[in-house]
Amino acid sequence: VSEDQYREMMKADKGDKYKGINLLNPQVDVLNDDAALITYNIEMNGMQMLATSTWIRENGKWICAYHSENQI
Repeated sequence: VSEDQYREMMKADKGDKYKGINLLNPQVDVLNDDAALITYNIEMNGMQMLATSTWIRENGKWICAYHSENQI
């Protein structure tokens, strides 16, 4: 998913699914010039989750190659 595609997905959601989300403790680990790992906690609708995304640079643009959320 590219950054532009991600932004469009968030805009397209007409419900309350993404309202009231708190992102906490973001951490970015740069693995090399073309890869980074981003982790953060999410509080949403009384749930707490840990999210992890792996971003890679492909043809000069950053894309999310992998994303995972786990309830904690």
